[in-house]
Amino acid sequence: MVKFYGLVNLGLTLAVGIFCSCAKKPKKDPLKVTKADVAKPAAEITQAAAEKFGKDMDLALRDNNPIRFRKLLDLDEIFYRIFPKDVVDGNRQLSEAKTGWEPAIQQSVYQSLEKVRVEFLRAVKDADGMKARFRLAGQGVNYWDMLLGRNAAGQVCFVDYLDYTSGEFLSDSQRQLMQQMLPGLLSGSGTRPDVAREMRSMKKLAEMVNLMRSGQHAKFLDEYDRLGADLKQQRTIMYLRIGAANQIAAAELQQGKVGFEVYTKAVDEYRVVHATAANIELLSLDYYFFKKEYKKAIEIIDQLERRVGGDPYLNLLRANIYIVSKEAGLAKKHFRSVVESCPWEAKAYLALLGIGLNEKNYPEVTRLMIALEKKTEVKMDINFNGAKEFDPYRSSPEMTKWKAHKLAQ
Repeated sequence: MVKFYGLVNLGLTLAVGIFCSCAKKPKKDPLKVTKADVAKPAAEITQAAAEKFGKDMDLALRDNNPIRFRKLLDLDEIFYRIFPKDVVDGNRQLSEAKTGWEPAIQQSVYQSLEKVRVEFLRAVKDADGMKARFRLAGQGVNYWDMLLGRNAAGQVCFVDYLDYTSGEFLSDSQRQLMQQMLPGLLSGSGTRPDVAREMRSMKKLAEMVNLMRSGQHAKFLDEYDRLGADLKQQRTIMYLRIGAANQIAAAELQQGKVGFEVYTKAVDEYRVVHATAANIELLSLDYYFFKKEYKKAIEIIDQLERRVGGDPYLNLLRANIYIVSKEAGLAKKHFRSVVESCPWEAKAYLALLGIGLNEKNYPEVTRLMIALEKKTEVKMDINFNGAKEFDPYRSSPEMTKWKAHKLAQ
């Protein structure tokens, strides 16, 4: 049976850069830079050009082609959306950081996207400019809005992206992170002890990010508990904490355990400190699910679907909620919708397969297993690896049809 694993999909990049410990006071104070100081993409991007970009990005990721991917992003403009070019040019620390940050962000973004199935949904235009909207499906689901511009050669590229689970553009999160964690270094006003303390904090954050990326979620939470009060409330760290707690809660759910306090506590404390954060709505989905407030969880999914402009893949989330709330009819309806609209998603077939076994609908089980193998990358063992759930099926006439299918492959 498919389990509900949540939405947190952390592709966070640590902006350490190559900072010098001997800082001089810059001409323009980077600590005073806000989103309002960042110029919007000047190039006019048509709907057709945005849709072509979306298809090109799909192709680069499906072909696992990092060279083609690199041509679709403008690294200079991404950094200049963190701090404007005139601020960077007048600040030696930022100029040095840019050199190390650009290849690191390219690698991090690519690795984040290649680990999930990315699919272009639509081009949208709003106050920020023209965007290409993508779904990221893997352990959970997330969405990215890639803000589009043109590079020096006139090619359409993305110059920033809005991650729905973090609730903000990459540039905004990176600027806030540097301003909050490195005020003395960025402003040039910090003493050597101040700068040394800031760099120790950044090193600690880098270590904690590595714990997240390596799946050491319990150890991450142990390290979080040891942090000082100021670092505990830093937004990036609190967001990472929610991700670690989410993974632990999901593992407990898979093992049949019912204690999800580690996750709900993390979200509750995030809400208190960052009450106006744009991602609170999305983080609330797992929150309500773990608390068994299923009606509210469905409402959150409905809100998310309106926000992205429609996506049938979200029926997978609805179906999982209907499974645990014991509404099998609604669950089947939504799983079937996913199979029809996203035939590559094995989770939907497997869930329907489990329902078919429970209902003893063995012709449907056979049909689903054959479709699963034809349309996804999943291959099933001819004897189901001895799984007891298939014992009644093995005794039915459908087992002969299944064996015939497998032997014909």
